[in-house]
Amino acid sequence: VSTQSTWGPEKVVMLKPKALTSVLQQAVTGGVQTVLLFKADGSLMSYVAESERNAQIVSAITSNVWSIYEAHKDALQAGSGLSLLLECETGRLYITKVAGLLLCVVSNTNVGLGMLKLKANALRTCLEEPLSHVAIK
Repeated sequence: VSTQSTWGPEKVVMLKPKALTSVLQQAVTGGVQTVLLFKADGSLMSYVAESERNAQIVSAITSNVWSIYEAHKDALQAGSGLSLLLECETGRLYITKVAGLLLCVVSNTNVGLGMLKLKANALRTCLEEPLSHVAIK
């Protein structure tokens, strides 16, 4: 997902976009339709979705929901704030943090909540270490 090289006195870590997309693609099975990795402001880093437009819309809305959740999690007694599950009329979203980014896994309503959580957490575990070496601004 990332590679290191030396550029002068500093180490430079770069994302490998194809590898990152390939990792996200692995979760798009059995009713999972979209996987997004994006900054807190909604800027997409990588995604697997029907269209870029759809990915942009979902990431923008999800980042707003997450920011509201973060702002009020103490009042909600939400604990560590590691994840958020949204159930909508046409699908489900599982949102979690991974190395300073947000990961959103979107499925249809036929996917069990446990399976959705398992897929998102497997992605988070896989991506946490490589992404923690990348400076996200």
